[in-house]
Amino acid sequence: MNNIELLSKLGLDSNYATGVEKALEHSSYSHEKDGGRGNERMEFLGDAVLGLVVSEYLYRKHLDWNEGRLSRARSSLVNNKSLAQKARELGLGSFIRLGLTEVKSGGEDKDRILANVFESVVAAVYLEGGYVEAKRLCENVFSEELHNTELGVTRDAKTELNEWAHSLGSSVPKYSTLEERQEEGEDRFLVAIDLGGRRLAEARGKSKRSAESAAAAIALREREIVK
Repeated sequence: MNNIELLSKLGLDSNYATGVEKALEHSSYSHEKDGGRGNERMEFLGDAVLGLVVSEYLYRKHLDWNEGRLSRARSSLVNNKSLAQKARELGLGSFIRLGLTEVKSGGEDKDRILANVFESVVAAVYLEGGYVEAKRLCENVFSEELHNTELGVTRDAKTELNEWAHSLGSSVPKYSTLEERQEEGEDRFLVAIDLGGRRLAEARGKSKRSAESAAAAIALREREIVK
């Protein structure tokens, strides 16, 4: 595909050609060509624009979501892995201009580079067409995800317990290791959770992390006793 085909795929006309071409220029290529920085500044702007578009959409669409869920939903969309996947779906890797070193190391398929290029393209659209056009592009690309009512639901037990404690005006739950066995095993660690001087739960796990998660899950199931 050539750049005209890419513009068509993005729903853009020729007015965006120069900006998009610049967005596809990785710093490794620019450095070799003329010592430039490539799309780095555009990446910075695109990251901010994309974050605002997604934040605004979620804020207006889901009036019943609290700040925690809004943040988790945004983070699930605006991260390197997610943006790199969108870049792959759009075929951006075929258009990126890379320096020789990045070409040899397969830079066109690296998550970091793909995500940065996607953000740069968003910046190019914003600079030429303004916020409305950038918003249209982002919402089209993330249409399926933005309509997912389960977005932002998945979270670990420790995070949910922290949010619950915060909603009560309490301090952060305190985790302490009560026992650490020397031999390997499923229940090597015994961990306790305390909140405001009250013992919420105890649980065992193969690692401290798994024991803490298990204890947090128990505390969440039994949280009524703290109210």
